Amino acid sequence: MGRAYVRIVVVQSVIVASLAAVAFGRGDESTKPSPRLAELTAEIAKSPKSVDLYSERGDHYFQTGEFSKALADYEKMVEIDPKLDVTHWRKGIALYYLERWEESAKQFEKYQTIDDVDRENGIWRFMAMERRVGLEKARDKLIEYFRPDRPPLTEVYRMFQGTLSSADFRTKAEPFKPHTKERFYADLYLGIFLDIENERESAVKHLKAAEANEWAKSASGGPGWMWHIAPTHLKMIERRAAKEKKKAAEKKAG
Repeated sequence: MGRAYVRIVVVQSVIVASLAAVAFGRGDESTKPSPRLAELTAEIAKSPKSVDLYSERGDHYFQTGEFSKALADYEKMVEIDPKLDVTHWRKGIALYYLERWEESAKQFEKYQTIDDVDRENGIWRFMAMERRVGLEKARDKLIEYFRPDRPPLTEVYRMFQGTLSSADFRTKAEPFKPHTKERFYADLYLGIFLDIENERESAVKHLKAAEANEWAKSASGGPGWMWHIAPTHLKMIERRAAKEKKKAAEKKAG
């Protein structure tokens, strides 16, 4: 995502990495509040109409797994500048992880009106639809694209469409070198797709590879923001597995 990554304060890679450590328990800082969050809140109090400050704080909340707070800041951006609503794919992703599937899908439909090439947008709409209506119905309602997207997203989209198997996509992705843009997007979306196919072990493997991708870790703008999706989705898988385990134990206990 990210052709319309508008009016966002781009966080430098070292700060992004530290935020990820706070969010996902890597390192000793996992229980400490981020000083930048307090700074942003203080700056917003002084400049309550600053879209950029809400954008940065919303990203901070998203990257630390506080999706409701992230959404509130993204919605505040739109309240201040309504023109941002149609471009705000980050809002759609926050809605997805809040399990507000219908609202999430509608947000990506808005974005489609200004970008008819970006298949990431179509993928996220499909993901929201799949959670709401199931795989086959979501595929029936997939956005149709007529111009190619950047590699490997055209082929990724075919996988979500069902016209390319995950095994065949793996073969097509084999030439991508480690720690490159192409390898990052291949691993990220293969991991997400395999999760949809209930191939959890393989999904986790590819999502971890996406998280470890050095290109994505150091990227700015939309690609740098998307790097956080890998650990975010991994956490979602872990929570789902824990719920299933608990449910199975309760059923066994009678």
